[in-house]
Amino acid sequence: EAEKEEAEEEETEKEAESESELKETEKDFEKEEEELTEEAADLSEKEVSLEEEQEHLEHEKDSELSRGEVVKEEFEEAAGVATEEEVFERSDVEVACFLLGAVTIVVSLFYLVNWPDDDMRYYTWSIISMTISIFSAVLMFHGMTELLRAAMKGMSEKNLFIVHFAHCTLYFLALQIVVAFEAGMIGEGGDPNLREENWTMAEGMRADYGRALSTDEEARVRSKFSKRSVFNDDYGNEIPVLKRNIEVENRRRRMKCFALLLAHMAAFSTINTGGLLQHTEIFSESPLMSLAPVGMTL
Repeated sequence: EAEKEEAEEEETEKEAESESELKETEKDFEKEEEELTEEAADLSEKEVSLEEEQEHLEHEKDSELSRGEVVKEEFEEAAGVATEEEVFERSDVEVACFLLGAVTIVVSLFYLVNWPDDDMRYYTWSIISMTISIFSAVLMFHGMTELLRAAMKGMSEKNLFIVHFAHCTLYFLALQIVVAFEAGMIGEGGDPNLREENWTMAEGMRADYGRALSTDEEARVRSKFSKRSVFNDDYGNEIPVLKRNIEVENRRRRMKCFALLLAHMAAFSTINTGGLLQHTEIFSESPLMSLAPVGMTL
């Protein structure tokens, strides 16, 4: 019986040990299950974040692709425009030729007015002056003619001819009176000395070119009996001077200026008057009668 009791006690002890082991095993399983649950939650969170990152990357990729397509289209359009052959119209060619011709003329004028020879420079400036005078006369004449036409609306042919003939005569009279005044034939006060010559500045690059020398400056002219010489200024520089008849040259310059201007205006007015006569009823009947205004205007 004692052995039996000992065996029963051993069995109870073993059962208790096995129960405690089972409890510990269950606790371990529970801990592992909790850890696995936490790991699964972490994995699910990571999966969600990965999905969000993937969606963000896909969105950025789509935006970059769309932007790249836009840039590509713009580049292709620009390349297409650049490679496309331009078609020039006739007006473009005419404007280009006019521009090149104008630049060529201006550069040629700069070259001619700085030519080493004095005669080339003189005649170049003379032609430029004459051209400016002609165009100024054209503009002034057309301005005066348009004013007359505006004032003569509704007039008869006879009155139009009288006004235009008076307009032409006015230019001829103005030409004669102005040239006579500039020459000193009318309105001359006193007795000017037109034979007096004065030393003048002959350095073309100076601002006072053509200025008459003062008495103190004339005393410093090296050779006083020649037409060309030099004088020393206040700084010791030698400046070329020229003996000229200033009064005669000024009168001649002004006479040439007004004579060219008014002569061209008178000529244009004569042409206009003759053309008006040719369009009247009397002179437009036959070709021979249309020649009569030519002789009348001459």
